[in-house]
Amino acid sequence: MMIGYSISIKLHFQDKIVFMQRLTLLFLLLTLLISYPAHPQNLRSVLSENELIICVHRAAVGPDVTENSLFAMEIAKKEGFFMLEIDLRESGDGGLFLMHDATLDRTTTASGILSDYTAKELEEIRLKGSGEPIPVFSKVLEWAADNDILLMLDVKNVSLNKVYEEVLNANMLDRVFVLTFTEERSREALSLDAGLMVSVLITSPGDIQEYREYAQSPEQLLAYINKRAELKLFELARESGIPIITDTLNDIDTRALNHGVQVYIDFIGSRKPNILVSDYPIMVREALR
Repeated sequence: MMIGYSISIKLHFQDKIVFMQRLTLLFLLLTLLISYPAHPQNLRSVLSENELIICVHRAAVGPDVTENSLFAMEIAKKEGFFMLEIDLRESGDGGLFLMHDATLDRTTTASGILSDYTAKELEEIRLKGSGEPIPVFSKVLEWAADNDILLMLDVKNVSLNKVYEEVLNANMLDRVFVLTFTEERSREALSLDAGLMVSVLITSPGDIQEYREYAQSPEQLLAYINKRAELKLFELARESGIPIITDTLNDIDTRALNHGVQVYIDFIGSRKPNILVSDYPIMVREALR
C-alpha cells in the first residue's frame, strides 16, 4: 500500500513539473508575439495568396449599418473583414471626406451639395444612424493603418494628387488601391506612382493590352470587370495575370437574398475573381464556407 501511494505521489509531482514547463513556454511565446507584432498586410502579398477577398461595399456589412462611417468600419473589422470600399468627396476648400453622394441629404442631418461646404462646416454635420461626424479621409487612413485594413478608394471627382499625398503621409501606399472608370482618370492615376495600385475598367480584350502599356509597372494593375460581361473577358484577364475585381451589387445580391447563397457560389465559380465587392459580405462568406 505504501509503495503504491509513493509512486502515485511521484507521478503527480512529475505532472506538475511538465505543466509548469508548458506554462512557462506558453508565456515566452506570448511575450515574443507582443514584442514582435505581425507586419501589416500588404495588398500585393494578399492577392498573391490567390484566395477570394471579400470587399465590404461602402464599409457597411448590411443595409442597417451607416455607410462610409467609422462606426461601420469597426463592425466590419469585428466581423473579420479586412478590405473595405469607401467613397471620397472634396469640400469647397479642398478637404477630403467620406461620402458616396454628391449631396448630403440622404445620409446626413444636413442638406445641399457637399462641395458647397467648407471642411470646418462639414465637420459639424452628423451622419444619420451613427451620429458621428462625416469622416475625414486622413483620420480613416490612420484608423486603417492601426487596424491592418486594406482600402478600395472610389475617388469620384476628387483631386487624385491630394488622395495620393494623404495616402503617402499615412504610409498606406501598399495597402490601398484606387478605382477608376474612364481612360483619362486611369491614366492620371497610373502616372502618379509605380507603387500605387489602380483598378481600371476592362470592357474588351483590347483594354487589357492598352492598360498594360499605360502602366509604369504591370503590378500596378487591377482589372474591374462588370458582372454582366462575357465570361471570356474574365478568362482573358485571368490569363494576362491581372487580378480581377467584380461585384454582386444590386441584382446578384437581391437574387441571393431571395433564392439563397447558391447564387453567390455559381457567380464566383464562373468568374473566379480575386476581389468581390458586395453589400452583403456576411452572406458571401457563408456561401464560400
